[in-house]
Amino acid sequence: MMSYESPCPSVESEDAVYPFNRPDTDLILRSSDQTDFRVHRAILEMASSFFADGCDAFDKRNTGMTSLEDGCLPVCHIDADGPTINLILRHIYPLTIPKVQDIDDALTAVQVSQQYGFRLVTNAMKQTIIRLAEANPLKVFARAALRRREDEMRLSARLSLRYPILEGYVPDLEELSAGTYYRLLVYHRQCGRVAAAAVDDLEWMEGLCGEGNSSLPAFFTCRLCPSFNITPAAIRSKEINVTSWFHALLLTFKQALRARPCGSTMYNDELTGPAMSEAMTCLVCRTSALRDCKRTVEILRETVNRAISLKVCNSIAVT
Repeated sequence: MMSYESPCPSVESEDAVYPFNRPDTDLILRSSDQTDFRVHRAILEMASSFFADGCDAFDKRNTGMTSLEDGCLPVCHIDADGPTINLILRHIYPLTIPKVQDIDDALTAVQVSQQYGFRLVTNAMKQTIIRLAEANPLKVFARAALRRREDEMRLSARLSLRYPILEGYVPDLEELSAGTYYRLLVYHRQCGRVAAAAVDDLEWMEGLCGEGNSSLPAFFTCRLCPSFNITPAAIRSKEINVTSWFHALLLTFKQALRARPCGSTMYNDELTGPAMSEAMTCLVCRTSALRDCKRTVEILRETVNRAISLKVCNSIAVT
């Protein structure tokens, strides 16, 4: 193993903070902003498929990023700034892993970790991006679009379905092209149509019937409430008789899903409350209305999410 010696005085660089300035290391990673991270090859080789090929992997790939300076440790020039390298190294060394809160930091780290084969770091950063996108999908979409990161654009576009798209705004959207934002709106509108159509299809009602008539929900069997005939979208000749309060509930769900095409949209007391209040006035429906509504929402959530998952986000890809 090569012994450590101080970097060449002719090179203008500064040492990273502890523990990446230890004297017992055998390799220097030099960032694009001239910060030197003294590291151990063995750790890099275990964590990275790139470094597992040996330090001559840089030369083999004709990147020209490896240099051996007289009187110094080998220096590998990494195409990333100091904070990004620091973040990646803290994921592979036995150190406290920092919690990333900035989407730009996460996107940069996932790009660099993919480039240099740090698989575990890549997976960790993808989970971080999911966490950040769940909290603010429009911001993540905008930042990912500016970096042309299509996977993260699709992820955040899907998560944005939880919110009314026209009511959402983040300053980062100002940096997007009109075309990119338009394609996001188109995707949102298309998913709204898909979600509403999934409710209209009525095939999901088979999950409510159970075995035998005794398990049928009251909104199918009640003869005290006013009733409506509803027709499955795919079978116009078939009619299903339901109570008026359940019919109103389905219409409410469809309207809400057009704005927020996501299964979780229906878990909202403001949506189910009026129908439940009407059901409670019926001597037949009141005994099972809450249970029947809960089961309906569970089945519809799965149905809507499955239908949305088949709607590929190709329309929002970078062009």
